[in-house]
Amino acid sequence: FSKGPCSSAAACPSVAMADGALPREPGASDTPDLGQADTIDAGFVLDKLRTRHAHDAIYTRCGSVLIAVNPYKRMGLFSEAVLAQYKNAHSLPAEPPHTFEIASAAHRAMIHNGRSQAIIVSGESGAGKTESARHMMLYLRYVSNTSPELETRLYGSDPITEGFGCAKTVRNDNSSRMGKFTALNFDPSARIQGASLNTYLLEKTRVTQCGPGERSY
Repeated sequence: FSKGPCSSAAACPSVAMADGALPREPGASDTPDLGQADTIDAGFVLDKLRTRHAHDAIYTRCGSVLIAVNPYKRMGLFSEAVLAQYKNAHSLPAEPPHTFEIASAAHRAMIHNGRSQAIIVSGESGAGKTESARHMMLYLRYVSNTSPELETRLYGSDPITEGFGCAKTVRNDNSSRMGKFTALNFDPSARIQGASLNTYLLEKTRVTQCGPGERSY
Protein backbone atom coordinates (compact mmCIF):
# COMPACT_ATOMS: atom_id res chain seq x y z
CA PHE A 1 0.00 0.00 0.00
CA SER A 2 1.67 3.40 -1.06
CA LYS A 3 1.47 6.56 1.03
CA GLY A 4 -0.60 9.00 -0.99
CA PRO A 5 -4.37 9.24 -0.54
CA CYS A 6 -6.71 8.41 -3.40
CA SER A 7 -7.96 11.56 -5.05
CA SER A 8 -10.86 10.02 -6.96
CA ALA A 9 -12.77 6.83 -7.56
CA ALA A 10 -10.96 6.50 -10.89
CA ALA A 11 -7.61 6.51 -9.10
CA CYS A 12 -8.81 3.93 -6.57
CA PRO A 13 -11.13 1.51 -8.42
CA SER A 14 -13.20 -1.14 -6.73
CA VAL A 15 -11.23 -4.23 -5.74
CA ALA A 16 -13.49 -6.58 -7.71
CA MET A 17 -12.79 -6.90 -11.45
CA ALA A 18 -15.16 -7.91 -14.22
CA ASP A 19 -13.59 -11.35 -14.65
CA GLY A 20 -13.98 -12.12 -10.96
CA ALA A 21 -10.27 -11.91 -10.12
CA LEU A 22 -8.68 -9.21 -7.98
CA PRO A 23 -6.25 -6.62 -9.38
CA ARG A 24 -2.74 -6.57 -7.96
CA GLU A 25 -2.98 -2.82 -7.27
CA PRO A 26 -6.30 -1.66 -5.73
CA GLY A 27 -5.28 1.95 -6.45
CA ALA A 28 -2.48 3.81 -8.20
CA SER A 29 -1.56 5.72 -5.01
CA ASP A 30 -2.85 3.22 -2.49
CA THR A 31 -1.23 1.72 0.63
CA PRO A 32 -2.11 -1.99 0.95
CA ASP A 33 0.56 -2.73 3.62
CA LEU A 34 0.70 -0.29 6.52
CA GLY A 35 3.87 -2.02 7.71
CA GLN A 36 5.73 -0.44 4.77
CA ALA A 37 4.61 3.11 5.58
CA ASP A 38 6.92 5.72 7.13
CA THR A 39 4.52 6.21 10.02
CA ILE A 40 1.75 4.17 11.63
CA ASP A 41 0.25 6.76 13.98
CA ALA A 42 -3.48 6.43 14.64
CA GLY A 43 -4.50 9.31 12.36
CA PHE A 44 -2.56 7.93 9.39
CA VAL A 45 -3.93 4.39 9.87
CA LEU A 46 -7.54 5.57 10.24
CA ASP A 47 -7.23 7.80 7.17
CA LYS A 48 -5.88 4.92 5.07
CA LEU A 49 -8.56 2.50 6.23
CA ARG A 50 -11.26 5.11 5.58
CA THR A 51 -9.97 5.84 2.07
CA ARG A 52 -9.65 2.17 1.14
CA HIS A 53 -13.09 1.36 2.57
CA ALA A 54 -14.64 4.17 0.52
CA HIS A 55 -13.34 2.44 -2.62
CA ASP A 56 -14.45 -1.07 -1.54
CA ALA A 57 -10.90 -2.11 -0.59
CA ILE A 58 -12.01 -3.61 2.71
CA TYR A 59 -8.76 -5.50 3.45
CA THR A 60 -5.47 -3.91 4.49
CA ARG A 61 -2.23 -5.57 5.58
CA CYS A 62 -0.08 -4.54 8.51
CA GLY A 63 2.83 -6.94 8.24
CA SER A 64 1.48 -10.41 8.97
CA VAL A 65 -1.83 -8.99 10.29
CA LEU A 66 -4.86 -8.50 8.05
CA ILE A 67 -7.25 -5.66 8.92
CA ALA A 68 -10.80 -6.24 7.65
CA VAL A 69 -13.38 -3.44 7.71
CA ASN A 70 -17.02 -4.53 7.46
CA PRO A 71 -18.44 -3.20 4.14
CA TYR A 72 -22.06 -3.73 5.31
CA LYS A 73 -22.96 -4.88 1.81
CA ARG A 74 -22.35 -7.90 -0.41
CA MET A 75 -18.99 -7.90 -2.15
CA GLY A 76 -17.89 -9.93 -5.17
CA LEU A 77 -14.64 -10.95 -3.48
CA PHE A 78 -15.22 -14.62 -2.79
CA SER A 79 -15.92 -16.22 -6.16
CA GLU A 80 -14.28 -19.38 -7.49
CA ALA A 81 -12.04 -17.19 -9.67
CA VAL A 82 -10.70 -15.43 -6.58
CA LEU A 83 -10.25 -18.76 -4.77
CA ALA A 84 -8.19 -20.04 -7.72
CA GLN A 85 -6.18 -16.80 -7.80
CA TYR A 86 -4.87 -17.32 -4.27
CA LYS A 87 -4.48 -21.08 -4.64
CA ASN A 88 -2.26 -20.63 -7.71
CA ALA A 89 -0.40 -17.51 -6.52
CA HIS A 90 3.40 -17.85 -6.69
CA SER A 91 3.88 -15.01 -4.19
CA LEU A 92 1.06 -14.26 -1.76
CA PRO A 93 2.46 -10.83 -0.71
CA ALA A 94 2.18 -9.78 -4.37
CA GLU A 95 -1.58 -10.39 -4.29
CA PRO A 96 -4.11 -7.92 -2.86
CA PRO A 97 -4.84 -8.32 0.88
CA HIS A 98 -7.59 -10.89 1.46
CA THR A 99 -8.79 -13.46 3.99
CA PHE A 100 -7.92 -16.09 1.36
CA GLU A 101 -4.31 -14.90 1.56
CA ILE A 102 -4.22 -15.56 5.32
CA ALA A 103 -5.76 -19.01 4.91
CA SER A 104 -3.41 -19.84 2.03
CA ALA A 105 -0.33 -18.77 4.00
CA ALA A 106 -1.34 -21.01 6.92
CA HIS A 107 -2.11 -23.94 4.60
CA ARG A 108 1.23 -23.60 2.78
CA ALA A 109 3.15 -23.30 6.06
CA MET A 110 1.47 -26.45 7.36
CA ILE A 111 2.55 -28.38 4.27
CA HIS A 112 6.07 -26.92 4.16
CA ASN A 113 6.87 -27.14 7.88
CA GLY A 114 4.76 -30.15 8.79
CA ARG A 115 3.39 -28.34 11.84
CA SER A 116 -0.04 -27.22 13.01
CA GLN A 117 -0.97 -23.60 12.25
CA ALA A 118 -3.25 -21.17 14.10
CA ILE A 119 -5.24 -18.19 12.83
CA ILE A 120 -6.64 -15.71 15.38
CA VAL A 121 -9.69 -13.64 14.39
CA SER A 122 -10.54 -10.80 16.77
CA GLY A 123 -12.52 -7.58 16.75
CA GLU A 124 -15.48 -5.71 18.16
CA SER A 125 -19.11 -6.76 17.89
CA GLY A 126 -20.28 -6.49 14.28
CA ALA A 127 -16.75 -6.16 12.90
CA GLY A 128 -17.17 -9.29 10.74
CA LYS A 129 -15.22 -11.93 12.68
CA THR A 130 -17.69 -14.73 11.93
CA GLU A 131 -17.78 -13.90 8.22
CA SER A 132 -13.98 -13.67 8.02
CA ALA A 133 -13.67 -17.09 9.65
CA ARG A 134 -16.20 -18.52 7.20
CA HIS A 135 -14.27 -17.14 4.23
CA MET A 136 -11.05 -18.75 5.44
CA MET A 137 -12.89 -22.04 5.97
CA LEU A 138 -14.22 -21.71 2.42
CA TYR A 139 -10.69 -21.40 1.06
CA LEU A 140 -9.35 -24.33 3.09
CA ARG A 141 -12.19 -26.55 1.89
CA TYR A 142 -11.52 -25.43 -1.68
CA VAL A 143 -7.78 -26.24 -1.69
CA SER A 144 -8.23 -29.56 0.12
CA ASN A 145 -11.00 -30.86 -2.16
CA THR A 146 -13.32 -31.56 0.76
CA SER A 147 -16.03 -34.12 0.05
CA PRO A 148 -19.62 -32.79 -0.17
CA GLU A 149 -20.59 -34.92 2.84
CA LEU A 150 -17.84 -33.51 5.05
CA GLU A 151 -18.56 -29.98 3.84
CA THR A 152 -22.22 -30.40 4.86
CA ARG A 153 -21.15 -31.60 8.30
CA LEU A 154 -18.76 -28.67 8.75
CA TYR A 155 -21.52 -26.22 7.88
CA GLY A 156 -24.06 -28.11 9.98
CA SER A 157 -22.68 -26.86 13.29
CA ASP A 158 -23.28 -23.20 12.44
CA PRO A 159 -27.02 -23.07 13.27
CA ILE A 160 -26.33 -24.58 16.72
CA THR A 161 -23.71 -22.03 17.72
CA GLU A 162 -25.69 -19.20 16.10
CA GLY A 163 -28.90 -20.22 17.90
CA PHE A 164 -27.45 -20.69 21.38
CA GLY A 165 -24.47 -18.34 21.47
CA CYS A 166 -25.59 -15.20 19.65
CA ALA A 167 -27.57 -12.20 20.89
CA LYS A 168 -28.50 -8.68 19.84
CA THR A 169 -26.11 -5.86 20.75
CA VAL A 170 -26.31 -2.15 19.95
CA ARG A 171 -23.91 -2.78 17.03
CA ASN A 172 -25.04 -6.14 15.72
CA ASP A 173 -28.44 -7.88 15.67
CA ASN A 174 -26.79 -11.32 15.71
CA SER A 175 -23.54 -10.96 17.62
CA SER A 176 -21.46 -13.97 18.68
CA ARG A 177 -21.27 -13.62 22.44
CA MET A 178 -18.70 -16.37 22.98
CA GLY A 179 -15.26 -17.38 21.86
CA LYS A 180 -15.01 -20.19 19.34
CA PHE A 181 -12.08 -22.55 18.66
CA THR A 182 -12.39 -24.55 15.45
CA ALA A 183 -9.81 -27.25 14.75
CA LEU A 184 -9.46 -28.72 11.26
CA ASN A 185 -7.79 -32.11 10.97
CA PHE A 186 -5.72 -32.75 7.82
CA ASP A 187 -4.30 -36.01 6.52
CA PRO A 188 -0.70 -36.33 5.17
CA SER A 189 -1.88 -35.17 1.74
CA ALA A 190 -3.25 -31.93 3.28
CA ARG A 191 -6.90 -32.89 2.81
CA ILE A 192 -9.42 -32.11 5.55
CA GLN A 193 -10.48 -35.29 7.31
CA GLY A 194 -12.63 -33.80 10.06
CA ALA A 195 -13.15 -30.88 12.40
CA SER A 196 -14.06 -30.07 15.98
CA LEU A 197 -15.53 -26.92 17.52
CA ASN A 198 -15.29 -25.75 21.11
CA THR A 199 -16.94 -22.67 22.60
CA TYR A 200 -15.56 -20.72 25.54
CA LEU A 201 -15.92 -17.38 27.34
CA LEU A 202 -19.71 -17.53 26.98
CA GLU A 203 -21.10 -14.18 28.11
CA LYS A 204 -23.18 -15.63 30.97
CA THR A 205 -23.98 -12.24 32.51
CA ARG A 206 -26.25 -11.56 29.53
CA VAL A 207 -28.67 -14.18 30.87
CA THR A 208 -29.46 -12.12 33.98
CA GLN A 209 -28.84 -8.55 32.80
CA CYS A 210 -28.79 -6.84 29.40
CA GLY A 211 -27.79 -3.31 28.49
CA PRO A 212 -30.24 -0.85 26.89
CA GLY A 213 -31.14 -1.92 23.35
CA GLU A 214 -29.63 -5.39 23.80
CA ARG A 215 -31.12 -8.86 24.25
CA SER A 216 -30.34 -12.12 25.95
CA TYR A 217 -29.81 -15.42 24.13
